Amino acid sequence: MESGPPICHTCGEQVGDDANGDLVVACHECNYPMCKSCFEYEIKEGRKVCLRCGSPYDDNLPDDVEKKGSGNQSTMASQLNNSQDVGIHARHISSVSTVDSEMNEESGNPVWKNRVESWKDKKNKKKKSSPKAETEPAQVPPEQQMEEKPSAEASEPLSIVYPIPRNKLTPYRAVIIMRLFPKWNPVNRDTYIDRLSARYEREGEPSQLAGVDFFVSTVDPLKEPPLITANTVLSILAVDYPVDKVSCYVSDDGAAMLSFESLVETAEFARKWVPFCKKYAIEPRAPEFYFSQKIDYLKDKIQPSFVKERRAMKRDYEEYKVRVNAMVAKAQKTPEDGWTMQDGNTLAWE
Repeated sequence: MESGPPICHTCGEQVGDDANGDLVVACHECNYPMCKSCFEYEIKEGRKVCLRCGSPYDDNLPDDVEKKGSGNQSTMASQLNNSQDVGIHARHISSVSTVDSEMNEESGNPVWKNRVESWKDKKNKKKKSSPKAETEPAQVPPEQQMEEKPSAEASEPLSIVYPIPRNKLTPYRAVIIMRLFPKWNPVNRDTYIDRLSARYEREGEPSQLAGVDFFVSTVDPLKEPPLITANTVLSILAVDYPVDKVSCYVSDDGAAMLSFESLVETAEFARKWVPFCKKYAIEPRAPEFYFSQKIDYLKDKIQPSFVKERRAMKRDYEEYKVRVNAMVAKAQKTPEDGWTMQDGNTLAWE
């Protein structure tokens, strides 16, 4: 047995005496040491059994504790005269009672089961009351109700529809119907070039075919290789059409000297390439794509001079490519004093 007065297992203070001068005992079954203030707090919180042995408190209540109904609960405000003691006991009860509840759980005490059942009852009550709360409409503050009400101008329509006059709507519908027939029944066409030539080109007379203009656009010769632009121009110049009726224009938005110099070389090479294409009906007419084809180029070519001229043309094209690529390599290195043109002017970019 320990010497001195026992210590309360809830708050850690000494257990006092009751009104009769006897030592306060919370449970007469296991003599669980608990001071009067902690015992009254337990009764107020609705705990009716001992934390150690699980015996009910009904027969263990002191004489000076007021009993109310079947719950045998008393308020701490009516029993404790010092408000400071309430704060001291409240701080100790949560920590010490938690340790005791864990000890009782390990020993199989029914106190833990009673607490779990009470927790389940409270949870079920909350579930039953929650649907009622959801069905009730939320109350909106009057200030917010005033803001949500739109003004007279805000409720007016945002646009108005004006009907199109009939003198404009009728031609529009007619154009839609006319465009609908070719889209509804698409067709493929095959052009007879020989008949076109027979109608507009007669021997001893000038050609009556209309002139055709082609526009090729380019911007930056370093991003768009000049050799690609040159092949486009060569393909246009070699088209099966009268030479004097075809015009090709190159629009260089970047005004690059490299594009101009490459077009000068292209014009020189076109003097050889265009007659070769017209003589042997070369397809495709772009030299880069024609010489890179892996086909039998002798097919349908019965002229004995074709092989010889083709080899010579391929050699001329390779030399032309070397000159153009050399211009590109030179243009990538800017001289310190800039480029000097034929007229003596200096062209430089910062």
